[in-house]
Amino acid sequence: MRRLLPALVVLPAFLARSVPPAPIPIVAEAVAVELPVLRVDIGLPILSGGFRWEPEAMGSVLAELEAQLVLIEGLVPSIGTAGPPVSLSEAPGAVDDAWLGAMESTGSAFDWQVQLTLCQPYSPCEPLTVTGRTDATWEVASALADHVAAAISRPRTPVERLRVPNDRYGALVAGRGAAEFYGVLPGPGPSGIGNRRRDSVERAVFMDAKIPLSWWILGRHRLKHDRIDGAIIALRQAGDVGTARSDLAMALAAAGRWHDARDAWGEGVAEPRFALAAAAVAIQAEDTVSAEAWLALLPNRDKRDPALLRLLVKQAGDTVDEALLIEWTEAAPQDPNPIEAYIRWLVHRGQYQRALELTAELSRRGATHTAEQLEYALSVELGDQVPDTMSLAPGAQDPLQIATLAAAQADTRLALQTVRAILRRDPYNTRALALLVDLSLVAGDNVEARRAHDTLMFADPTWGRESLPWR
Repeated sequence: MRRLLPALVVLPAFLARSVPPAPIPIVAEAVAVELPVLRVDIGLPILSGGFRWEPEAMGSVLAELEAQLVLIEGLVPSIGTAGPPVSLSEAPGAVDDAWLGAMESTGSAFDWQVQLTLCQPYSPCEPLTVTGRTDATWEVASALADHVAAAISRPRTPVERLRVPNDRYGALVAGRGAAEFYGVLPGPGPSGIGNRRRDSVERAVFMDAKIPLSWWILGRHRLKHDRIDGAIIALRQAGDVGTARSDLAMALAAAGRWHDARDAWGEGVAEPRFALAAAAVAIQAEDTVSAEAWLALLPNRDKRDPALLRLLVKQAGDTVDEALLIEWTEAAPQDPNPIEAYIRWLVHRGQYQRALELTAELSRRGATHTAEQLEYALSVELGDQVPDTMSLAPGAQDPLQIATLAAAQADTRLALQTVRAILRRDPYNTRALALLVDLSLVAGDNVEARRAHDTLMFADPTWGRESLPWR
């Protein structure tokens, strides 16, 4: 009996991991959803270079500013090269409508001027210059946070001053770690990540382990560099600073601890800006009650938000309605993921000809390798002439084809053993690496999946981008 093996191989990342349902549904306590989600993107500050330790002082201001901005309801801030906190990375809202911010530092350590200019598309810009001292960064950050809240017309509850290092050197190292994290100063490079002699973000908590703000930055820093267990530890130490609790939920999810992640989300404040990320975790934990509760927080659920449609498709699983798949493909016209999901839906229903017709659109959206493999597999299944330009693994005894067969037959253990053996001999085999990414995700090993993906990006950046399972 013929099997559509290649078609099954290129889509294993879509296979849901089996997780026992939660005995007690955890429903987030809803808050008002009238306020739309707003984004404020503040670029890298321009430094004058006119006095010593200017970058470190700016790093402290940025960290303290972000810790206050994330507490403004409905706001998604992004500062420098750090991007938004991980728990806000899936927040709904149009990026085109984001406020843009530019910062500039001038003056001296004792007469320091920090200017923040905020601009909304098609509206006049609103500048504010705060004067202060580099040893009093909290006052500067608080004034800037007030300026942002006033500009976007959002209420801001005063925040209690965060604890800072007692000694000047500890404060300097904390500021330097923040400056590296936000991109004001260059980081240590891949080889120095995690080495507290070279990684200032790590060294900041080593110098003073009682500063929650430094732990929050460290947790996000570790998570960014796939040091997930260390990120969980750091974010627990951060306590209630900023979005530390919701970021902890995301770190637990990255570790595959779906129920713990769902529980962590349930302990936080429920707002629309967290809804998509929290609902995704609830869906992975097979907790439909919590997922629906989070999705109910989203205003205007009839809007065609691609991230929301992706979640609804995932939540529906194999019972998803075709109309929803079509809506997702139309709402995200450049994203290959909805096309892959649509092809998988058609293949499961034996509609191979319709699936074959969609491979051209999949290729147009950038997933060329996947489209070619699917076109080959579907052509074979339909008994069509296979184009000469297409080829799969040669020979039934080829190790890669053995791994492919095992993956298609859901023998993940044999497939992993085989593909790892291939990579021990040929570490940059792109097809083996792509298969390892998918197999690791199916096995729930996000760490190995990310490592394999990083190697795949090095070996073949085009294929690596296509196989990215975290987009």
